[in-house]
Amino acid sequence: MPKFYVHRNLNRSCWSILDRGKLRGYRKEVTLRDVEFRVRPGGHARYLREATRNVHAFVVGTISRGMPQGRRTRIRYDLDYGKFVDLNGRAYTHANAVRMDKNGQVWGYGLGGKHEVFTQ
Repeated sequence: MPKFYVHRNLNRSCWSILDRGKLRGYRKEVTLRDVEFRVRPGGHARYLREATRNVHAFVVGTISRGMPQGRRTRIRYDLDYGKFVDLNGRAYTHANAVRMDKNGQVWGYGLGGKHEVFTQ
């Protein structure tokens, strides 16, 4: 199964889906399995240097049709730290599943990885 890169499209208020660097479509809601949270260091450095938004953070995984089960945690991308974090500031690198909803919220299931805490 191919891995898709998904990011929030702020202009269209939806999720953009990329496969091998090419746009494959837009969706209001997306569910991914076997997820990695990826940040392109160069893009993040450019944001810090120029204070201009650019696409450099992605949720990467296999598209799934089902809804994840179990405990969920809201995740967001922190522009200043360049990390995907929960609302308490704990950073994560991967998850069993992620649900990206029509309101632009990201919900992680079975989160894992680094648990360093970033405070604002």
